Amino acid sequence: MKAISEHLYIHGKHCTAYYRRRIPNSLRRAYPSSKTHITLSLHTSDLREAKRRAERENVKVEAEFERIAKELRAQMAQKESRRLQSLSDEQLQGLAQYWVQQVLETDDRTREQGLDDDEFEELGKDLTQQRQDLGRMLSQGQAHRIQPALQSFLFMCGLEVDFTPEAAKRAGRIFLQSVVTALDHRIARQEGQVVPVPTIAPQGQSPREVGSSIAPQNKTWEEVFVVWRDYVKDRPKSTAIATQTPWRALEAFAKESGILSPAEMTEDTIRGFVGRMSKRAWPQLPSTQGSTKSRRC
Repeated sequence: MKAISEHLYIHGKHCTAYYRRRIPNSLRRAYPSSKTHITLSLHTSDLREAKRRAERENVKVEAEFERIAKELRAQMAQKESRRLQSLSDEQLQGLAQYWVQQVLETDDRTREQGLDDDEFEELGKDLTQQRQDLGRMLSQGQAHRIQPALQSFLFMCGLEVDFTPEAAKRAGRIFLQSVVTALDHRIARQEGQVVPVPTIAPQGQSPREVGSSIAPQNKTWEEVFVVWRDYVKDRPKSTAIATQTPWRALEAFAKESGILSPAEMTEDTIRGFVGRMSKRAWPQLPSTQGSTKSRRC
């Protein structure tokens, strides 16, 4: 293919135009291991028309990349549930704000879709009943009853917290207050008041970000290598040194795909790495038995 401009190429005896764009390394695991580019025929040899069509295709590909990146982040979040021993009052308040924000944004979407008279009346009754029940719970100091809902909320956001009884009581009260606050805002909307989300619940940290400062961190590439090196007693030093070369190559390959820790490796990443390495000739590791003859596996 002959490059004409960014993402625009011509090919063949009729000089047919093609859109061609490299898949970002961070998204490669979402595509077949052999696929490195997105290539599409623009079905024209007119360069002016080809440029217009290429621009349209580029918008579509950008949207596809954005969607895939979001899906990969969601998959990673589901895999990485962080287990914590505690949360500070500041972190608990951050979680409470996040809850209010999410509830109001969901309420926004419901109202934007439109409610008929029956749906509007039913929603109003539900909100009033919930506010009465939860307000009574808060007034009576029975925040422990909200604990299952709190733990479910944390788990869905990728957090597991082993609260002490005292910490659980404090966390439950803060969370219950946020639930009641969100209900108050929804009831105000039901009465026709304007309750903008950015003003009431500004964008804050997600629960995962709130807990990241005290969450256990995945081992680094160097730490994992040390564990492997020391696992076998008296492993020959020459073997460890020779193994560092492919290990560093694996680390570099993973980082190209947006993977910063061995714990984040997937089968697709390994297959991609094996495919790359199959095109290279690595020096044979020294024999641990001192023989230079090849041995049958």
